[in-house]
Amino acid sequence: MTVEYEWDVVTARWRDKGGASEVIYQVVYRVTATDGAHSADHSFGFDCGAPSNPMIPRADITKADLMGWLSASAQSDAEAQALRVLTASIERQASNPQSGLPWASDQ
Repeated sequence: MTVEYEWDVVTARWRDKGGASEVIYQVVYRVTATDGAHSADHSFGFDCGAPSNPMIPRADITKADLMGWLSASAQSDAEAQALRVLTASIERQASNPQSGLPWASDQ
């Protein structure tokens, strides 16, 4: 079974700190896992520290910037936990093909 993961940014949280305004201190990511027949998703927050690294005004931040911060933290416990949770969910779904709802489509 090959599981593929897709990452997305859910939101960024910011505050004024140390004379700087709108400093991003946390980014919430969602990762969706799929093996083609089954899928699961999990969201988690990544604390950036203060100031956010690198310091970019909130108004100028892009999704690519925030995804880059995740890539820079690829060894984080939160990410590793998310992947474990999703992989286990996909494995449970694949090993129990009789689950589902009688009114749901088989597609």
